[in-house]
Amino acid sequence: QQHEGRLCYDACKPGYTGTLDRCYKDCPAGFGNTITSCTKPASYGWGMCVWWKGGTIQKTLFDRQSCPGPSEMYASLCYPKCKTGFHNVGANVCSPDCPAGYTDFGVGCTKPDYYRGVGTP
Repeated sequence: QQHEGRLCYDACKPGYTGTLDRCYKDCPAGFGNTITSCTKPASYGWGMCVWWKGGTIQKTLFDRQSCPGPSEMYASLCYPKCKTGFHNVGANVCSPDCPAGYTDFGVGCTKPDYYRGVGTP
């Protein structure tokens, strides 16, 4: 059992931390910790990719229908693909992925949780 205030609650499963009647999964290494969520490590940005093909800049829209090499198109411009463990959140910003089971809300990840019952005096 775990004491909180004047009540006792069932202990949480390993890897979870209790707050009143709920148990929240712990944040992974590198993530900041709040009660119900984990703040993500820093995002990073890429510079814009210039439209090069065969050593020359592609000037017409027709010539720019795809991106060269390992890059992706956003808003009609090419950017390098994000590193493993990151995903694109617009143009040239790569945001860390949330761990499996966590819900991404942009700057953080909502923790999985479960109800552990009403506290007893």
